[in-house]
Amino acid sequence: MAITTGGAMQGPRSKQWTKIKPKPGRKNLNPPWTDIFYHEFLKQNPSCTLSFKYQHVKTGHSRKKKSLFFHASARRTFDGCKAVYIFTKKSKPQSTDKKICFKVRRQGEVKHLKQQQKCRPAKYLRRGAIAKALSAGVSNYYYNMLTKTPTQEVLAGNMSRSLTKDVLKKISSEVRKSSRLHNGMMLELMLTQKIIKQSGSHAASNGYLQSLQIDPFAVHLYTESGIQILTKHLKKSAPITLHLDATGSVVQKIPDQDKRVLYYALVLPGMGKDKPPLPVAELISNSHSIPTISYWLMEFRRKLCYATKRRIAQIETDHSWALINSVLLSFNKENISVYLDRAFESIYSSTLQKIPAFTVVHICSAHIMKTVAQAFGKKTADKGIKEYASFTFACLLNCTAMDEALDIFYHMCVVFKAEDDTPLVKSSKTYLNKCILQTQDTKVEESEAHTAETKCSRDSGSNSVVGKSPFTQAFQVKCDQAECDILSEDVTSVKNQFFCSGIIEVLLESYMGIFPLWSGVLLGDLMRHRKVRSCKIEAKGKTRETNCHVELWFGLVKHSILQKRKFLRPAEFVSKMFASIQGRYLEHINKHNLPLDILEKKVSGCTNTGDDQQEQWAKRESSSHSRTKSKYFNPPAKLPMPKTKKIQHKKINSTKENLGDKDAQLTRLWGRKDTEVIEGLFHVAAHKLNILSKIYILNHYTAGAILFGDRTQLSHYSLPKVNLSNYQAVLSFVLVNNNHWKMLYINAARSMVYLVDPAPSKLELQHSEDAAKKIQEFLKMRRTCHGKTDWVDIKWKGELMSHPVQQDGHSCGVIVVKMAKSVMESFPKIPRMTFGTSKKEMANERRALGLEVLEASIFDEHTNCAMCATFKPPGSGPGITNWVQCDECERWFHAQCLCMKNAEFEKAKGGMWNCVLCE
Repeated sequence: MAITTGGAMQGPRSKQWTKIKPKPGRKNLNPPWTDIFYHEFLKQNPSCTLSFKYQHVKTGHSRKKKSLFFHASARRTFDGCKAVYIFTKKSKPQSTDKKICFKVRRQGEVKHLKQQQKCRPAKYLRRGAIAKALSAGVSNYYYNMLTKTPTQEVLAGNMSRSLTKDVLKKISSEVRKSSRLHNGMMLELMLTQKIIKQSGSHAASNGYLQSLQIDPFAVHLYTESGIQILTKHLKKSAPITLHLDATGSVVQKIPDQDKRVLYYALVLPGMGKDKPPLPVAELISNSHSIPTISYWLMEFRRKLCYATKRRIAQIETDHSWALINSVLLSFNKENISVYLDRAFESIYSSTLQKIPAFTVVHICSAHIMKTVAQAFGKKTADKGIKEYASFTFACLLNCTAMDEALDIFYHMCVVFKAEDDTPLVKSSKTYLNKCILQTQDTKVEESEAHTAETKCSRDSGSNSVVGKSPFTQAFQVKCDQAECDILSEDVTSVKNQFFCSGIIEVLLESYMGIFPLWSGVLLGDLMRHRKVRSCKIEAKGKTRETNCHVELWFGLVKHSILQKRKFLRPAEFVSKMFASIQGRYLEHINKHNLPLDILEKKVSGCTNTGDDQQEQWAKRESSSHSRTKSKYFNPPAKLPMPKTKKIQHKKINSTKENLGDKDAQLTRLWGRKDTEVIEGLFHVAAHKLNILSKIYILNHYTAGAILFGDRTQLSHYSLPKVNLSNYQAVLSFVLVNNNHWKMLYINAARSMVYLVDPAPSKLELQHSEDAAKKIQEFLKMRRTCHGKTDWVDIKWKGELMSHPVQQDGHSCGVIVVKMAKSVMESFPKIPRMTFGTSKKEMANERRALGLEVLEASIFDEHTNCAMCATFKPPGSGPGITNWVQCDECERWFHAQCLCMKNAEFEKAKGGMWNCVLCE
């Protein structure tokens, strides 16, 4: 309730008055007089929060004998309220007074808005007591004090007892700031590093914070004790697996650096109850690239090599290419492509008597299963198909032999790619069901024919990791075999309920090429691949591995070490981790019966380590030994002269000249880009058949941009100088998935679009229909951008064209050229293609096409445009022709042919510029 005018308030007790009474000669009370006054005022008026603005105490030598001894005023803090409370006392309190009373009167009207909360600031001793109590957490303190606050105060919006969460957070922040070594993050880290080095009593004190990088931010964390513990485990007979992963939300962002900070840990696995995992190397960084992670791992491996020459058998990680490549670079000194080739050779090569030691990199089975299951879910809405496919993939994941995996994948291709429920499909379902139930009697006999198929040449056109992998080709052969077997089966009226070709496409595009990274084929003893295999599989060893140990460690860090606190300052995080890791070393040593002198040992440097070569500078000799200057500043006794060479007259033999050697020229020809050779063959055939006035040969890059490019960038390839009304058809070719060629044929008279796939495909008609829609959009764009109406009113349709199919995985380009020739020869009719596609016929055709290109090669790439193949650009244009050269392939182009604007041309003149073929 509010105090009425003339009301009385019990003031401070005698002890409190002794604390706040004014000093002699002073005209005001001492703090914390406001808290004491408000505490007594609150007992009678719990709804008000006051802010004291004025106080005055009459001194003993005052001339105003009748004036009040004490006078103070306080204003209500609620918005819009103008009420003021006046505190007065007429006479000076005496030492014998047990109760000291003050009069309180109010001026103005009280006004309090609904749902408005105010509180008095916490000062002096109260603020310190609150700061101490906040160690249990802001929320715990707030709700505990809110429970003790009278309901009348809470309803009135007076939060002075419990304070608001914002105020409590600020107090908590002040406590944390007071414990910092320095306000600057980097200086605080440097001080922490120095303190850690000087505070310990054993080898670990020589450093925990090993390296500090400022921008990008990175901190390397490991100790000599951790290295010694890992060394003891490596010297045991059982191979050691380390687990690597990263987590966030433990360290706050670095000022003026945008990326979030992650905590990386390389962890020794736990060994059961009371034997938790132990980190041997840690990294906190906001740069999550391969160079940063590799540098951390390389430094750790370099220190480890001082203690032992033994190699870490396996490193388990999640499906992160940055982590995978960093581990391979640091521990194997190779990239992912070389690693996959090595794995393939270790499995199949019969000449290797001993497999060289290397660190196996394996992806966590739980991570890969989750990723693959999500990918399957995007290809089918049927949960049953997705679950069945996931179970069969789990069988692949558990394979420890390549032959077993190939057999499972073959049956998966049959089940998911066959549209009809044929006897072959039923047989494959039975096989997969047995695999899922783990009751199959799988035969893994070595087959010479299978080995020969697996070792067939790979498609060199793909630059991706999966495309270059030998495992992709091995599984592709099985997929092709399954498709052939499906086609050989009789058509039935019963449809295959498991038909979903997208599942196999997902596996081939993203996962089968990296098969050894997620399967059990590289787990365990690799010499098992060299042994003669029996008819039945022996008992399997380890078939899969998970990253549960590092996940368990992250849980310990967040819940036990950091007590669920998030986004700590780097120095605080390092201090807490170092304090915890010391005790964990002792626990690990006791639980694993390791010698206690590990903590006292120091890793000694090794002078014969090839990975730790340092730059050496010769000691500079004193200049006092020689008083002569360099010989070049003194006249020589004899002027030096160059050696005379005898001129040898070479006998010219035109029959052995390399330039005339067709095989040498063919070798150089196939060294050029596929796109140049195929496009050249298109133009050669068009010239020979005199068909250029009827069929427009479209550049393959422009065709690819029309069918697969970004719609927003399509205007850059709109052919503004080309009038399609002068032609009856368009012929081109496109690159699909960066590893496969298809022919594009647009026939205006028939209103048909053909996207012809050299490989057998059931989706060829659908792809042609999609291409027709893209062509329609392209022509409408030309009308919008350039007012071109040629062919825009034609209703384009996709259609099939019968043609031979390729029988290998690398002849698609040759078949595209053969199909294009057939189209030109039969134009305007649809051709009937009957050429052979065997390996021998394709090899002969390659040589014939190469010689054909060489005979027709009259193009001068230094004086003609690589786009229009002429010296002057077609059509009308400015009097001066602007030329631009590619810095990669050194081809010349007309700026007009590239539709290059003046600003783009000036930018290309002043810096690096790459053509569309080299981007």
